[in-house]
Amino acid sequence: MVRWEAAIVSLFGALMGLAVGTFFGIALVRALAGQGITVTIVPISTLVILAAAIALLGVIASMYPARRAARLNVIAAVANG
Repeated sequence: MVRWEAAIVSLFGALMGLAVGTFFGIALVRALAGQGITVTIVPISTLVILAAAIALLGVIASMYPARRAARLNVIAAVANG
């Protein structure tokens, strides 16, 4: 459950970051149109690969906390809280 939560949170963060980055990239190209920068290229395949890699890294980063949480006695953890 902790791994799924980590995957969902990291994927959500990745998608939000990619969306904001793409938005600002397009805004920058439009702002620099007077300087001769007129072509906007959004590399969709690269963005999809990055989103998948970030989700995988989120799962990998959650492995230690998930193992630690699985070993805890829930009642004792809540009582010491």
